[in-house]
Amino acid sequence: PHSTQKPGTTCLAAESADVDASVGPMRYLVSGGADGDVKILDAQADQIVGTLKKHKGAVLDVCLRRGVVASASHDKSVAVWAGAWPPGIGAEVSLNCRFHLKVHSKP
Repeated sequence: PHSTQKPGTTCLAAESADVDASVGPMRYLVSGGADGDVKILDAQADQIVGTLKKHKGAVLDVCLRRGVVASASHDKSVAVWAGAWPPGIGAEVSLNCRFHLKVHSKP
């Protein structure tokens, strides 16, 4: 699901049923890519339902918990998105970037 110019998924996180039983086990996956994007995937609908763009470098780690997505990038920044959760099956996810912070002086 990530760009072919800088191909590759670099990290993956899943929201499990113990967090929100209404969406089922591992319904949503979040992946970070070498292209700097964070993709939200709906496993039941088998499609990408959102793309989050803030990073200028590869995404090294992602976390998904109760509709909050956090990502860390090689560009020395951390981004946190939040919004309405969970979306309907196959519905586009609308999360807003709440924080985008440069947190380290070196990668």
